[in-house]
Amino acid sequence: MICSKCKKMNKDDVKFCEYCGNPLNQTSTINIQKKNKYIIILTMIIVVLIVVILSLVYMIVLNKKDNNTSRIEQATITEKMKESDKIEIENIEKSGQSNNIIIKVENTTSTLSTNDKHNIEKEIYDINEETQIENLINDYCNKLCTAINEGDYSIVSECILIGSPLEEMQKSLVSNLHDNGIKEEFINANVSKISWDTNKQSCIIYVTEQEIINNNGNSQKKSFDWKYSAIKKDGLWKLINIQ
Repeated sequence: MICSKCKKMNKDDVKFCEYCGNPLNQTSTINIQKKNKYIIILTMIIVVLIVVILSLVYMIVLNKKDNNTSRIEQATITEKMKESDKIEIENIEKSGQSNNIIIKVENTTSTLSTNDKHNIEKEIYDINEETQIENLINDYCNKLCTAINEGDYSIVSECILIGSPLEEMQKSLVSNLHDNGIKEEFINANVSKISWDTNKQSCIIYVTEQEIINNNGNSQKKSFDWKYSAIKKDGLWKLINIQ
């Protein structure tokens, strides 16, 4: 029991302060004890509420993080599937079957949206067309050198559209160079750019070609920049002109 005068602690069963003799008010002391008890209870309630609120906040943040992680994983899976399709295309190209690329997107991208599937299919189609053009140019340049050396236009004719301006030009070229004793050795042809029409049924091809030209025993390595026109006919690309 606390003395209201000297503020010192006394035993609960005494009626007068042992230090100053002041009468002790037991009712006041009881009220103080009750007040302290209420404060303790209120403090505990506040602590419990804080713990509950923090737990809820943690659960919300964790759930949001899981959702973000799930979206990132889905995006990663999509990219891996696209990369897998590209690898499959590269393998087909290396095997020499670039004209018959068939990718069954529905079997490998079942978790993708319709828009994603469409984009992958378009990308595959574009890669296939570009590969056919590059193969056509390399085949044409190589066979043209052979045609000049042999004096036989038919060797390169399958790369050129019948009746096109290029056909007449290259027939004359093969005949003239062969008659003059010129020999050519194909090195490589690099396609630097392809300009497509709207429907990708014709295009302009920018090519840098390297070859060795032998003129009466005098050999020279030369590089040429050409601009070819090509058209797709009956599913196959053919060259029609050169600039």
